[in-house]
Amino acid sequence: MRKIIVVSAAAYLLVLLQIGFLPHLMPYEWYRYLLAFFVILITVCERPRGKLGFAAALVGGFFADVFSEGYMGTHLLLFLVLVFAIKFILRHYVRFPTARAI
Repeated sequence: MRKIIVVSAAAYLLVLLQIGFLPHLMPYEWYRYLLAFFVILITVCERPRGKLGFAAALVGGFFADVFSEGYMGTHLLLFLVLVFAIKFILRHYVRFPTARAI
């Protein structure tokens, strides 16, 4: 529960940076994908069976939809599909090295 609250606060701050502050400072538009990079980073860095990536996708997608001009739910759906695809690939096609007993 504590991790979800921290992820929610971080997603909110990233959206505020992405929408209100960075467009005035950065000449390039890489800042538009800041929240997507955050969700992907959380999903890749956690365990393949973890749920924090889905929570980050829900919260990040919700905040991105609230502060965007488009339809409600587009970022939420996009982030959930992205996290589901990453989790599927990590579970079924990536084998992490394990320590062997000597």
